[in-house]
Amino acid sequence: MDNNQLRRLNKLDSESFFLLKVEKDEVNYTLSISGSTKNIYKVKILGNSRTIYCDCPDSKGWCRNLDCYCKHSCFVLFRIFKTIFTNKEDIFREKFLTVKQYESISNRLDSMLNGGLINYQNSDIVDEELLEKFKKLEQNEFKSEKNEDYEVNEEQDKKTDMCPICFIDIEENDKLIKCPKCKNISHLECMEKWLSVGNLTCVYCRSDVWKDYGINKSENGNYNCLE
Repeated sequence: MDNNQLRRLNKLDSESFFLLKVEKDEVNYTLSISGSTKNIYKVKILGNSRTIYCDCPDSKGWCRNLDCYCKHSCFVLFRIFKTIFTNKEDIFREKFLTVKQYESISNRLDSMLNGGLINYQNSDIVDEELLEKFKKLEQNEFKSEKNEDYEVNEEQDKKTDMCPICFIDIEENDKLIKCPKCKNISHLECMEKWLSVGNLTCVYCRSDVWKDYGINKSENGNYNCLE
C-alpha cells in the first residue's frame, strides 16, 4: 500500500471520527462527518460514477495530487462499511465502487435514512453527544448566549438602508446581523467575510465585541465546528 494512503488510513486508530447525518438526492448520498478537530466535513458518494469525494482541505489538495483517499473517506469506507470493504487494496487501487459494493452501500444508507441513526448511537460510528450538538447546530441553536446578542430584532434594532461593508441596499429578505454594542445592522455574509480576514471590530463603532462571534466555526471559518 502507498505510504501516503497508509498514513491516512492509520488515522482511524489514533483519531476520533463520527457520522452525524446521512442525506440523499436523486443519485448521490452525502454523509456529514465529525473529524478529529470536531470540524464537520461532507463525504459524497456519487451514484453515477460510483466514486467517493470529501470536501476537507486534505482531499481537495494533497490527496488529489497524491491520488489517495483522505482520512474521512477512509472512515466511511472502513468503519461505516467495514463489512463491505474487506479488501482495502482493491478500492485504493481502483478508486471506484463496483456495482455490488454500491448496491450494498445504498441499502445500508437507505436503512439509516429510514430508521435514523438512533440504532447506531454510542457505537464506533455515532456519538450521542455530538449527534445532539449537530442537530442543534442545524436548527441554528448551537451557539452561546453571547451569540444571541448578534441576532437582529426587527422591532427594536436600528434600521439601516445600506450595508456598510458591501455598500449594497439592505432588502427585506436579506440575512442580517447586528453589533451588540451599537445595534447597527449589516449583511450576515458580509460581516462574516469581514471577520474572516482578521477584523475583530465593529464597522460602525469599532467595538471589539465581535471577537466572541462565530464560536461554532472552524479556525479558518470555512467549516462548521462542534467545539
